[in-house]
Amino acid sequence: MEVAEYLRTLGLDLTYISYFSYHAPDEILVATETVLGGKLVKEEERTYRTTAEQFMTLTSFVETLQSNEELLQIVHEFLAYVDTCGATLRPRIAKLRMTIGGRWWLDTYPSRRATHFRVDVHADFTPLHIVECRANLPNVTVKNFGISFNIASKSDLDYAIEIFERARNSILSSS
Repeated sequence: MEVAEYLRTLGLDLTYISYFSYHAPDEILVATETVLGGKLVKEEERTYRTTAEQFMTLTSFVETLQSNEELLQIVHEFLAYVDTCGATLRPRIAKLRMTIGGRWWLDTYPSRRATHFRVDVHADFTPLHIVECRANLPNVTVKNFGISFNIASKSDLDYAIEIFERARNSILSSS
């Protein structure tokens, strides 16, 4: 606000935009003022409501990746692997969660451009495992629950399955 007031005192023409939370937590009020030569010329307000996020279903997950045939084949192979492990798929907001033995195992969600899908692995990883994952998988991120990475190719999936097995065996042995 101080910057806008200062620029006005210099006589600069500007459009000043401020964002406020308004009424509901998911509603934003955008107020703009167009100032020409220190004089308010136009004032506008618009209210925007963010769209509620949807639960990710298996169908919506696959549909998002349909435009990339090679990736779609990898997704089907990934889902077949998850099914053979006896995991339960649980729709969550913007992702699919897989549980095994009643505990969180994997989360997955597709990229918007259908170039890859991201997998979160819920397990404990040693620093050596993390270094190994970073050397073999794209975009590995350490999270407070485990690691997260992209799968974009068959070789990514083949290596990821080794990680999934390690995490699955850890979960099943601790249950």
